[in-house]
Amino acid sequence: MARDVEPLLQEINRASLLSIAERPFDLEAILVKWKKDKALDGRLELLRFMINERLGDTHNTDRHQRQPLNLERAKVGARRLAAAVILTGQVNLNVLDASPDKPGIEPAKILHDWEPGDVLALLERGIFNDVIYGAVRFRNRDVRELLAAEWFRDLLGKEQSRNRIENLFFGEKYGKIVLIPRLRPILPWLILLDDNILARAIKICPEIAIEEGDPSRLHLQVRRRILSDIVQRISSGEEVRSADDISSLVRIANHALSNDTRQFIDNYFSNDKAIYFLSRLVWQGKMSNCVDPLLGIARDSSRDLAARRSSALAVMACGSAEEKASLWQSLNDIEDKIPHELLEILIREATPENVEQILASLGKLVTPRRVNSFLLSRTLHDYIERLAAGKALEELNQLIIGLNSYLARQPLVQDPDCRISNEFCWLIEFAMHAVEKLICLGDDAEPPCEAVLAILLNMSALRYSLEGGSNAYGNSLKSLIPTRAALNDALYWASIERERTAQAETGEVVNDDWPVACRDPHWAFDANSFTRLIGYIESCSNQDNKLIALRRAFRVYTQADRPNQLLTSLQSAVAANQLLREELELLLNPPISETERQYQSLFQERARERAREINETQSQVDQARASWMAKIRANPDQIGNRIESNQGEITNDIAWLMHELRSIQSTSGSNDYVNWKLLEPDFGESVALAYRAAAINHWRIYRSALRSEGIQARNHTYSLSFAMAGLEIEAAEIDGFPSDLSEAEVCHVLRYITWQMNGFPSWLERLHQVFPALVEKAVLKELVWELENAQLETPMHYILGPLVYYGPWLHPALAPALLQWIEANLLRIRNNRNHCLRILVNGGIEPARLVNLASQQIANSNDPDSLPGWYALLVACDPTTGISQVQQWLGNLSGEAATQAAQLFIVELMGEQHEREGRPYFMFFHTADHLKTLYLLMHQYIRVEDDIKGVDEVIVYEGVRDHAQNARDMLFDLLSKIPGKLSYVAIKALIKEHPVPDYRDWFKTLAYRRAEEDSDLEAWSVEQFIEFEQSLTMTPATHRQLFDLVVQRLEDLKALLECGNESPSQTWQRVPHETEMRNLIAGWLKLTSRGRYTIAQEPELANAQRTDISVQSPSVYSPVPIELKLLGKWTGPKLCERLRNQLAGDYLREETAGCGVYLLVWRGVEDEQKTWRIGESLVQLSELAEALKLYWHSITANYPGVDDIEVIVIDLGARAQVSDS
Repeated sequence: MARDVEPLLQEINRASLLSIAERPFDLEAILVKWKKDKALDGRLELLRFMINERLGDTHNTDRHQRQPLNLERAKVGARRLAAAVILTGQVNLNVLDASPDKPGIEPAKILHDWEPGDVLALLERGIFNDVIYGAVRFRNRDVRELLAAEWFRDLLGKEQSRNRIENLFFGEKYGKIVLIPRLRPILPWLILLDDNILARAIKICPEIAIEEGDPSRLHLQVRRRILSDIVQRISSGEEVRSADDISSLVRIANHALSNDTRQFIDNYFSNDKAIYFLSRLVWQGKMSNCVDPLLGIARDSSRDLAARRSSALAVMACGSAEEKASLWQSLNDIEDKIPHELLEILIREATPENVEQILASLGKLVTPRRVNSFLLSRTLHDYIERLAAGKALEELNQLIIGLNSYLARQPLVQDPDCRISNEFCWLIEFAMHAVEKLICLGDDAEPPCEAVLAILLNMSALRYSLEGGSNAYGNSLKSLIPTRAALNDALYWASIERERTAQAETGEVVNDDWPVACRDPHWAFDANSFTRLIGYIESCSNQDNKLIALRRAFRVYTQADRPNQLLTSLQSAVAANQLLREELELLLNPPISETERQYQSLFQERARERAREINETQSQVDQARASWMAKIRANPDQIGNRIESNQGEITNDIAWLMHELRSIQSTSGSNDYVNWKLLEPDFGESVALAYRAAAINHWRIYRSALRSEGIQARNHTYSLSFAMAGLEIEAAEIDGFPSDLSEAEVCHVLRYITWQMNGFPSWLERLHQVFPALVEKAVLKELVWELENAQLETPMHYILGPLVYYGPWLHPALAPALLQWIEANLLRIRNNRNHCLRILVNGGIEPARLVNLASQQIANSNDPDSLPGWYALLVACDPTTGISQVQQWLGNLSGEAATQAAQLFIVELMGEQHEREGRPYFMFFHTADHLKTLYLLMHQYIRVEDDIKGVDEVIVYEGVRDHAQNARDMLFDLLSKIPGKLSYVAIKALIKEHPVPDYRDWFKTLAYRRAEEDSDLEAWSVEQFIEFEQSLTMTPATHRQLFDLVVQRLEDLKALLECGNESPSQTWQRVPHETEMRNLIAGWLKLTSRGRYTIAQEPELANAQRTDISVQSPSVYSPVPIELKLLGKWTGPKLCERLRNQLAGDYLREETAGCGVYLLVWRGVEDEQKTWRIGESLVQLSELAEALKLYWHSITANYPGVDDIEVIVIDLGARAQVSDS
């Protein structure tokens, strides 16, 4: 089996099966198939094999024997369940014993023709996961979608089913032909099973074939056409969703398409979007014959960077050695700088032989100091790892020398200790990484090169000299270098020489290593390296170096606890040198003056005395604590007896008990004095209860201060803390709190509300429920005081903040009084505007009153910093009026002032990036039209060309301009997420109105995406699913479903009359009047209703108008109107007028009635007109329906409540025509 691993991995990659192989349960099936067939046969066959394996449950013989289930029957059931999951949107399949109210699908209902035991046996098969919370799910999404596709394939085989099935997958919305989102995941599989579906799908969206599924099963010509269509769409600026998805590229990147790909590259050579896609296709498909033209693109600095980068990727992955070398050399030779995104690609595919090219390219990078690109950094480090893995020591050394040459370039950073280039300092991390690898692999006997020493010398100083310092690379050097004797010692002496050179200008003599040792160096000496230091003492010719080695050796000696053998070695080494002997003697016996000796003696005596005092004090404290504890345990009543006589000041007993509680709870970080029961273990229950009683009594005696009464200090005393603890205890433990409090006591309690840290006391909301008027009066008094005394730019942190964040239940009561105060003090809340507005909005103040407030503020204020906030409030509450006033306000300002005002306004309206909470406004401007208007307005003043971008195109939000840019873009983000026609119309309008042309292709894409999302199928009920499977139709539950059913029935009627072998068209041709034709059509609709709807002819509406036919359903509120016209009597302009005024303007006026049918019948007699003028075009009968649809889409923006109108033309003369081909 081991010999088969490599071929298996190649097969997995070739067939794009990695996503499946990553799942252990599916990997097991892959291994089984490989062992059995020595092939995986592509995604389709592999999934079918997995389905058979799991449904057969061959991996569990006991279960298979205990609950046998025919494989073909199991597949039928699994397909039905898979389709039900997708169409209902319910992923859970409830097991039979699950609760009846549990959300999810009841499999027994879907498999209504199965025995319960068979249903259970199917749910226990390996295709489903284990039961979790009473339900199972399909284990594999790909399997579920393939099974659902096979279910639809089976339905397509039924008579007269194709149109009804295909209409579920393909739709039309706002004049756009789209794929229905709910069923889109099934299409990549279904196109492999049905040629008609394939043809329609790839005509609308060719990339659907590569989104999932198994494109290799498609005929080569089909794949060629798909690739051609994808490239054409990309080149024209259309969105191709899967174009950037690597797994999608793998599915189509087959070498059989290499010639086609080369032709496309030649044809679209100048189109950067197409080249970006095609070059990545070359890369994935290893299409070496396509590399040559991509070389020129990768070199050309005038081309789009993404196209250059992907072209370079293709060259480096698929090109010959000569082509790779040519690309790299040409980039290094040209004068232009190299973008780091491009260099990252080159290094990704680099070999050891490319060190010279890499070094040359590093010097040509664009803004190298800002190259903190994660990709480039990771790629450079990966390259160093590859060199190390290949033991390419010579190349590593070459890389280190080259990197050091950049690090030594002038000018250097402004630090004498760090001799590193200011421009290329960012390369130090790669140099450190390379040095680390070289040291690990190199021979310690060989002396290090100067570049290695230079890099190591700069590393210690680097962390103190450069912002950000070092990084993870090189961290092991501090432990690694001391194990390499030659390197360690060379680095040591090199650091000494660098320090000596630095001190040469001052004339300082360097004869000790402490100036370099204090910089946390990478060298080190210990007892094991002591003999090397002795050797330096003996062999060095420089007397200063001898002293340095001696002093370092002595430090090693002292750190090793002064062993005799080391001392003997030292004494022997210095024996022949008088200066060194004297230095060693001084080190061993440093001279101490009489003054210093006396000082040391005095210090030691004082230390002993201090220790005695501490011990005595602690002993006294312990004795006093024990005595006090015994005293209060004997007489717990003394705890609270003297509080009243002290006028609210607490006794020492209380203070000490509070200290005891704080000590007990200090391990949890809590200083809570409320948990009196914690005193019981040490003091007993009586003391604890006495503490509790004293606390409850104390809050009634203590009188806390209020800022409104003139108190300025806000110090939390022990007495205040004890009183607040007593209140908390009483609120938590006394059943009568707060109902049993007198009014005087309530007023006294309310004096504590502003003293709670982080919010309000826990009892305040309960107190408000019982005494609302007293609480509101007290809170409002302090709130008004804070507002009246607030200073500009100096927040008081008193009661307003806690009210906003911790007292939302008070907002409705306070809001009217607060608004009244603000209206009387218009210019006094600038510093607290947002807090006050939050209270007003949450408190239920009507938007109209806030509009009036904003208007008053705007009229009375000339402060440029506060006006944007009031305009924001105006727009939020009344966008129709507000936006026009903002336009006028900004238009009257000068250029720079208008820009600044617009920035402040939009930030006030939308909030800052990462703001904890949104602005305290109503969001009435969150409509498609208002958002579009605001978006265009902001683009006038917050221009795209001035946008701020960070490194690697990442936006860094710092100032008002940055937040304004984000807020402006948020407007469109909100617009694009609003479902429905109004959003689509607004986005379409932006295509023409947006001031930046580059945005318009993106708006086209988003408009189409909006149409797609709005076309989606509504989730079916289980009953509708069962009904559809049996009859290919279902009882509608919504207006849209009723509309779809009506259109389906009329399409059936059209097919019968125009193509049916038993068509009654000749009989119908003799009907001259619309009334009789209406009777025929209404009768046919009634005959085919099967109880799913009813028909009414000419029901009268509220405006006395009458629809020709009204289709109604008891489960749908609004009927679907059908407006009928006999074409022989109507001109084109009149048809347009009736569509506009009658059907859209009158019949679909009801809010819940968004869909209608315009049914046109041509009798096919010779004397009737055969052409109609619609707009500027004269159209034939076969073109009339499409022309009227186009007309409707041109005016649809004027009818925001009308969701869809279907135009159906029936030609009664069509069946009489004879084929003549």
